[in-house]
Amino acid sequence: MQDQKPIQPNSFALSGLFAFVLVCVLAALIGITILLTHHIRHLETAVFNATEAKAELDEEWGRLMLEKGHLTSPGRVEVIARDSLNMHEAKPDVILILPNSSEDMQ
Repeated sequence: MQDQKPIQPNSFALSGLFAFVLVCVLAALIGITILLTHHIRHLETAVFNATEAKAELDEEWGRLMLEKGHLTSPGRVEVIARDSLNMHEAKPDVILILPNSSEDMQ
């Protein structure tokens, strides 16, 4: 038999394979970076829109609280009750004095 030399891998083929794998990995990383950047921009836009909507709702809530305070003020309620509804404050003829439950029970 002839002496067979062990087959040595072709260094050019290995370096070509390594370069191909490296290019594929770099392309995947660039693609992922682009997708993440796009997603982050969409999220930032959504946060900005939500912040603006919250500011508008806070402003409306403040206006509604002012209006509620005006509409439910005791003076205004009394005037409407007296003038529009013909209501008056009842003055009782009899005054009831109820005993304190803890002192009189002993």
